[in-house]
Amino acid sequence: MKKSKYLNGFIFSVIITTLIISSFTITSGVKQNIKELKNFSIKFAFFSMFIIILKWFVETLILKLSLFDERKKISFFKLFKIIILGQFFSYLTPFYTGGQPLQVYYLSKEKINPSVATASILYKSMFFQIVMVLMGFIGLQYSSHLNNYIFIILISGILLNGFVVFLILFFSLNKELSKKTVKKTTLFLKKIKILKNPQKHMEEIMNKVEEFVNFFKKNSKNYVSLFSIFILSIIQLLLYVFTSMIILNGFGIKLNLDLFFRSLILDVGSSVVPTPGTSGGAEGFYYLIFSNKASIYVLNTSVLIWRLSTYYFVLFIGSLFFLISKKNRRST
Repeated sequence: MKKSKYLNGFIFSVIITTLIISSFTITSGVKQNIKELKNFSIKFAFFSMFIIILKWFVETLILKLSLFDERKKISFFKLFKIIILGQFFSYLTPFYTGGQPLQVYYLSKEKINPSVATASILYKSMFFQIVMVLMGFIGLQYSSHLNNYIFIILISGILLNGFVVFLILFFSLNKELSKKTVKKTTLFLKKIKILKNPQKHMEEIMNKVEEFVNFFKKNSKNYVSLFSIFILSIIQLLLYVFTSMIILNGFGIKLNLDLFFRSLILDVGSSVVPTPGTSGGAEGFYYLIFSNKASIYVLNTSVLIWRLSTYYFVLFIGSLFFLISKKNRRST
C-alpha cells in the first residue's frame, strides 16, 4: 500500500477545499460569515453525521447481500468495518478508485475467495451506479429551468456512471474477454517489471477469473437478492442527498422538493470530478446549485459544515478504524 498516495490525496483535498471556501468568505466579508455561522445550530451537523453512519449500515447490508451464499462466512460488524475502510480509501483517491481493491483485500483476509470478493464488490458498485443513472435522469427533468452549466455537469455524471455499469457488465458476463484482458494486463505488468514471473501464476489467475465470471453469472438469477440490493442502493443514495438538505435547513432553508432535487443533482453531478473525494468540484458545484436558494454568507458557512460533517467526518472515523485494524494485525 502506497501511503504517500493517500496522504497526498488528503493534503490536496484540504488545500483545495480551504482555498475555495476561504476565497468566497474573504471576498464576501469575514464578519458577516462569522455572524451567519453563529446562527447555525450544531445539532444539524450532528444529525448529518448520524445520516452518514446510517448510510454505512445500509451499505453493509448491501455488501452482505452481494456475497450471496458466502455471506454466512463473515459477521455484520466485520463487513461494517470493511465498508468504512473502503470509503476512507475511496475518499483519498481520484474517482473513488482506492477503496474497492482494499475491500477485496480485507474480504479475502476474512477467508472470502478473492474472485468472489471481487464479484461481490462489483455487484454492489454496479447497482449503485445504476441508481445514480436513474436518479440522474430524474434530476435531468427538473434541471431544465436551472443553469445550463448544471445541465451539462448532470449529463456528464449520468454518462460516466452509465459507462461504469456498461464496463462491469461487459467484462463480468464475457468469460473469454475477461481472460484476455487479465492476461494482457499481467503481461504488461511483467513488461514494466512489476511482476517478475507471471507465467508461473497464469493458470491460477485464469482460474480466479473463471470463478469470478461464474459467480457473477450464477447470482445474476437471484432476483430477490438483486431487487433488495437495488432498493437498498436507492436508500443509500438518498441518505447522502439528505445531508446537504439537513445542513441548509439548519440555516433556515425550508425542506421541499426543490431543495431535494437540487441536492440530488449535486450528488450525481459531483461524481464526474476526478479529484480525491471530489474536492474542489463538490464545493464549486454546491455554490452553483444553491446560489439562488441562499445568501453568499449561508453558502460559505453551509458548504464548510456540509464537507466537515460528511467528507472529513468519514476520513476521521475511517482513519480510526484503519489505525485500530493495523494495531490488531501487529498484535496477532
